[in-house]
Amino acid sequence: LYRLRDRRARSVLAAADVLIAGSSAILDSFRALGWLPDRIPVHLVPYGVEHPPRPIESPPRVPGLPLRLGFIGSLLPHKGLHVATRALAGLPASAVTLEVWGDAAHDPDYVREAVAAAEGAAVHLRGRFAEEERGAIYAGLDLLLVPSLGLESYSLAAREALAAGLPVLASRRGALAELF
Repeated sequence: LYRLRDRRARSVLAAADVLIAGSSAILDSFRALGWLPDRIPVHLVPYGVEHPPRPIESPPRVPGLPLRLGFIGSLLPHKGLHVATRALAGLPASAVTLEVWGDAAHDPDYVREAVAAAEGAAVHLRGRFAEEERGAIYAGLDLLLVPSLGLESYSLAAREALAAGLPVLASRRGALAELF
């Protein structure tokens, strides 16, 4: 499968007149794989994100506990939910909570294992959310976690969170390092 992917990627990219990538990380990865033909111009054009709509006005959060962490995205091993839950293992709900948005139906066994790794820490599975809820979700968090193990090519959730004024703690993988 890897050889087939390599052949097809080389063929498709070689047929292009120009190439556009959304992150330096993806360009670096493609260069390392030898997929970028020298004769084809390559442009880095980071994707834009819409600023989330302002949530319903509420009084500013008074600093204190619990720290409200969030995880938004695919609930699959390469996205690292288990890394976040292991880090919280055994912490009391009075200290920290983790709100998890994503579709648990894709890999329910993995999601069960990731939640169990929290060893009783407050992890709340919230499922998917409608786009119009995005601003309120970001406003309800103190920090977004993006503990990806894979080489991220962009990370829409991290960019949206930053655009909404929400701090992000992310692994140094792929395009995530470009955020900071």
